[in-house]
Amino acid sequence: KQWYQRRVAITAGNPKEFVQQLCKNLDNAQDLYSVKKVVEGIRQTNSSDLKRNVYKNYGQFIETSKEITYLEAEMYKLGHLLTEQKALISSLTDDNNTSEKNKSLDVSMSDDM
Repeated sequence: KQWYQRRVAITAGNPKEFVQQLCKNLDNAQDLYSVKKVVEGIRQTNSSDLKRNVYKNYGQFIETSKEITYLEAEMYKLGHLLTEQKALISSLTDDNNTSEKNKSLDVSMSDDM
């Protein structure tokens, strides 16, 4: 069984290679049946390990989800503040430009008189 588990780890992500490696040395149906039993055992072990890890990490998943939601809200607030700051700076710049133009018009009008 350990050999099969090592083989699964080595060929992870490539089931075709795993099956080819398993079947390479099979001589008869009995060998195939015994390999099938071992693979089924590995599947059951992996399934129970996966379930145990899901339950073990569920609390952390919930905490992480809450943190993500909080950070999304903060990012939205920051985006809104940046939009307000941009509008304020644009408004001040426009006011400053208008004021400069008015001063320059006043100076040129007083020079004409």
